Amino acid sequence: MNVEQVMFRSGPVRCAGDLYLPDGAGDRAPAPAVVMGHSVVMVKEALGPHAEYLARAGFVVLAVDWRTVGSSEGEPRCQWLPQWQVQDLRAGVSYLRTRPEVDPGRIGLWGHSTAAGVAIVAGALDRRIGCVAGQNPSLLDAWAALEKSRGRGQLGAVRTLLEQDFERRFETGEGASVPALASGDPKLAGYVAQSEELFPTFRNQITLESMEQVLLWAPIHLVHRLAPTPLLLVTGVDD
Repeated sequence: MNVEQVMFRSGPVRCAGDLYLPDGAGDRAPAPAVVMGHSVVMVKEALGPHAEYLARAGFVVLAVDWRTVGSSEGEPRCQWLPQWQVQDLRAGVSYLRTRPEVDPGRIGLWGHSTAAGVAIVAGALDRRIGCVAGQNPSLLDAWAALEKSRGRGQLGAVRTLLEQDFERRFETGEGASVPALASGDPKLAGYVAQSEELFPTFRNQITLESMEQVLLWAPIHLVHRLAPTPLLLVTGVDD
């Protein structure tokens, strides 16, 4: 197996990708391929174990960094907008179709956590995508998910914070950022620390404007638009 660091254009910027090529790729018939997306502001390197597994099974795999995240271009940094990520996955498909190692008619999407919803929307829009798989899907309905995790009272406080940031952006042109994962939470502190140690490009932050846009995000309403594209969702017992 060989791994190449590549860049491909998505909208006005370039996204970074790790391209996993199985042994013998290019010396035999073009192989099926998968574009992989990561959760929130995690980075493509975290997808390595999953990508390697698929590459050993004979797939060409492109693990991508969302624009503004990790090694990809784009400002402001950690601007996590799901509609941009849909474009990034579709651009990854376009890139793979240029590779001689890839069968252009056999390309699927794989998304972890929030990227599962991104993959669903991309698959509903783009019939070049042959299948969609989601691992531990989250934020398929952002309002319901946040209300369940934070409670109605805290969700009201979040709305107030977002309104204040909107006014700040109106007055100054610049918004604020907050931790993407609450490192003060004992359940997450170890995860954040480990991620920062393992993945140098990982930044535990997200713009408040991103959170505002996420509240407009509800891939659950587009799941039925995927048909006849096959969909596989793998969830934990509590999801």
